[in-house]
Amino acid sequence: MTAESQELELARQQLRAQRRELSHLAERVSELTRAIEEERLALAAAERRADRYIDQLRALRESTSWRVTRPLRAVRGRRAPTGPDA
Repeated sequence: MTAESQELELARQQLRAQRRELSHLAERVSELTRAIEEERLALAAAERRADRYIDQLRALRESTSWRVTRPLRAVRGRRAPTGPDA
């Protein structure tokens, strides 16, 4: 085998190794992209749940029963009546 053919074979081997590494890295990028998308969807669902809870709390505080029981809550020491939503 001549020096040129040895260099060519070495270059081919290096190229194959680099292609394998790139393929592995591309697969890893795909895995991470899928994981990020799953986390993004989970976060969006959690934000929707939090918004619903905030809406429920707001509705409760705006309700008549919340306003009617305000003095009772103050007497029981749970919360001193301060501000319009107390």
